[in-house]
Amino acid sequence: MPGTEDNPVLPPEGNRGPAGEQGPAGEQGPAGRTGRTGRTGDPGLSRSTKLFYALMIALAVTLGGANLLSGYLQNKHFQQQFTQQQAQQAAEQHKASAAFTTQLCAIFLPIAELKAPAGDGTSNPSRLFEQKLEAKLAEVAPLLRCRK
Repeated sequence: MPGTEDNPVLPPEGNRGPAGEQGPAGEQGPAGRTGRTGRTGDPGLSRSTKLFYALMIALAVTLGGANLLSGYLQNKHFQQQFTQQQAQQAAEQHKASAAFTTQLCAIFLPIAELKAPAGDGTSNPSRLFEQKLEAKLAEVAPLLRCRK
């Protein structure tokens, strides 16, 4: 029905002449009525947007898991290397210590086997020194665990 309140008749579009000068502005007219609301669409995101977000979340979780796994494997590898280096250093230190102890024993055992000359240490101070030195050297060999 043309010309009803719900369906107003619009002037036909045609050739119009040149626009004239604008006249003085008058008062604002009364507020018009609210138009019809449009067709409501599906609420939320479109299917392709939802799929994109799901793929991005899956990618982020996958990369995060891969990063954690990579860090764990690197840490495990470096820990194994560190443990091997510690064991190697401990073996080298033990070997060096054994060699040094062998050298000390080679030096101190012959000296410890020397006996101070018999005699009274009170009348001869050098004999007292030699007797004390012999006693101290006799204590060193067992501390070094030297074998005769």
